[in-house]
Amino acid sequence: MTFARVGIFDTGGRPVDPVVTLFRDRITPKFETLDGFLGYQAFVEPGASRYVGISYWDSLAHLQASEEVAAGARKEAAVLGALVVGDPMIVRQAFDTRKAVF
Repeated sequence: MTFARVGIFDTGGRPVDPVVTLFRDRITPKFETLDGFLGYQAFVEPGASRYVGISYWDSLAHLQASEEVAAGARKEAAVLGALVVGDPMIVRQAFDTRKAVF
């Protein structure tokens, strides 16, 4: 079973590129040092101010252990003007990503 944290950020019309850079260059490398990290995906709608980030974990315990890094990421994103939309969603479901790759 794979566990995922889904975070949605809105820059309020400001460029989303600094948020992408933050997660690519600073946050994902921090996640990579943690046990149970399986990967990260980001989605940006062209011309929009929304960023969706999904981190994947091998267990709920490892996902929960990553919360300090995730909380720091939310604070750093806020400094860039990207505010979290709602609460980060924790998805507890079995995913077979081998069948989802196109």
